[in-house]
Amino acid sequence: MKKSIVFLFVLVVSMLVSFAGPPPISVRDCVIDTAEYYLDVRETSTNLSVEIDQFLASTGLGSGYAWCAAFVNYVYDVNGVETPGKYAAWSPSWFPEDKVVYTRTNARNDHLNSAKTQIQHGDVFGIYYPNKNRVAHVGLIKKWPNDNSYCYTIEGNTNNNGSREGNGVYSKRRLKRQIYQVSNWIDTKQISMSNEQLIIDKNPQVGKTSINRGWKKPLVFPCCKREANGRIKIDHYKPPLLC
Repeated sequence: MKKSIVFLFVLVVSMLVSFAGPPPISVRDCVIDTAEYYLDVRETSTNLSVEIDQFLASTGLGSGYAWCAAFVNYVYDVNGVETPGKYAAWSPSWFPEDKVVYTRTNARNDHLNSAKTQIQHGDVFGIYYPNKNRVAHVGLIKKWPNDNSYCYTIEGNTNNNGSREGNGVYSKRRLKRQIYQVSNWIDTKQISMSNEQLIIDKNPQVGKTSINRGWKKPLVFPCCKREANGRIKIDHYKPPLLC
């Protein structure tokens, strides 16, 4: 009798968990998954490709401009995250005082840092270039391990050497001392997603249509899927809703 009661209890709990569905997918998870989707993007000529044109269009710019910040803007925009708006293509615009959570305080000593809060995946990083006297390259934090001197990023307009004038979207491992600032533009809200939602498509014809008719942000969040093992992935893509 006792075993039967235990069995029924376990069965009821299992059914409740099943009906509840998968846990909500965080905005941060979807920002990273969206960025990773574009890791194979490469320029067809300097600062040009169908996808890069779309990144730039999200900031209001035409083709041919440096696009590291436009990549971040595009990924944020399609996930419903706040951006610097019309200034988003300008790297320094991603680091207003109220968004900055980390600043390297001594360029020669990576141990002298200040952090107001925990650095999280999906935050924006900036690299300072003395010859320009400003932040001149930005990307997304993928991981910021507390137990080593490296961090992991996803960034546009770079290459295998980590240049700010590269040829594509890359996943990089960078020394933390390379990172000058990190900003947090993502709030704490959670978004629940089905596995069948609209998002931008990498199909060239769709890209050209979007560019020709002007950038129009999709009206829904990306299609993310939580697998049985807990991993988040983007299931598939469909064209955006265009006006």
